[in-house]
Amino acid sequence: MTYKGFSRAALSAAILTLAACGGGSGGGGGTTSVPEGTPGSVERLIFPVVSASNRSLFDMYTTDGSAEGTGLLKDFNEGQPAVQQYYDGRDPILFGDGKFYFGAQSPNEGRELRVSDGTEAGTSVLVDIEGSSGPLDLQWMDGKLAFSAGTTGSAREFFVYDLDAETLTEIDVGGEDSKNIHGMQTVGNSIFILGRGVKSDSRNVPALYVSDGSQEGTQLVFVEGEP
Repeated sequence: MTYKGFSRAALSAAILTLAACGGGSGGGGGTTSVPEGTPGSVERLIFPVVSASNRSLFDMYTTDGSAEGTGLLKDFNEGQPAVQQYYDGRDPILFGDGKFYFGAQSPNEGRELRVSDGTEAGTSVLVDIEGSSGPLDLQWMDGKLAFSAGTTGSAREFFVYDLDAETLTEIDVGGEDSKNIHGMQTVGNSIFILGRGVKSDSRNVPALYVSDGSQEGTQLVFVEGEP
């Protein structure tokens, strides 16, 4: 079968996501046991395919491991690419509890967080933040889905989605002068956030924060130029 062209790095990342969790949760929940030699515990894999019209944009495809079972996951954007872009690894496809999580564009919701079981019928918007939020930095943290998303103007804030309670929590990182997240990394049950901080001379500079996923558990660790 011939594809329009696909990102090797993106496909590798999708496969490694499954490999890292043994075909199971990826940190999002329980792992399904499978017989030895079975390639993963999911029936389908989703992966991005580079658009023929614009090589910086992607469509999302799905496969069950056969040529006839491989094709476009869903027409999110009325025939146009779903704007599934990869920002130096900040825009991954996550897998957990038998489902995939990723950002995709549509006319009605803009670019928002989606959830899919690998079928068109099982694909929907998970979180719709006002405007087109462009979710990035998706990762698991203590069984919850953590990500950054745009709020107002160029501001980008930290969000935690509880899959069990189906609740979304926005966490203020650094106050009004610091709403600009440049990256996040989970370590154990904490997440480190690269953002902006305000020095004593009122300059806005790179800063590091740490959070346990709650507002009261989020604090400044380091500000560039400060002792």
